[in-house]
Amino acid sequence: MVEGGDFLECWKWLCRKYDDIKDAGKLKRWIVCGLWRIWKCGDSVIFEKLALEPRVALALLHQQWRKIEKCGGDKVMQPCFQVQGRGEIGGGWTKPPFQTIKLNCGGAWCKQTGQGGFGWVARLVFKEAGGAGNILCESSLMADVEAMRAALLACWRKALG
Repeated sequence: MVEGGDFLECWKWLCRKYDDIKDAGKLKRWIVCGLWRIWKCGDSVIFEKLALEPRVALALLHQQWRKIEKCGGDKVMQPCFQVQGRGEIGGGWTKPPFQTIKLNCGGAWCKQTGQGGFGWVARLVFKEAGGAGNILCESSLMADVEAMRAALLACWRKALG
């Protein structure tokens, strides 16, 4: 059983429990991959009205894990597109400069209820994460902006603290 009242508390509990074991980093990557796959399966049901069979979801998880293993944990590929001219788009991940805080932010919104939620993760200079649900929003863009606002406020508090 996992302890904690929200995702961040559960994650901290898992880290404390398994940090001392061999290959703790690998275990945490497996957990994150599994949670991401569950999230994607939920999105398929909600947005595409398509329920994946558990064996298909597991096959996708294994495929995702093989890609992560290929990179050897050195860096995680993340899409980053820049316009190169005349409609051409280049992709690839570039490591941010030294002493840069990398923020990943995302929001979600339900038009019918007017409620949204968001999550964010800060990496490189310090590691922290946060999020909120059941917030009133007028659009998915507003939920994304709330995620960015919360992440920037946390960085600001960390710098002053």
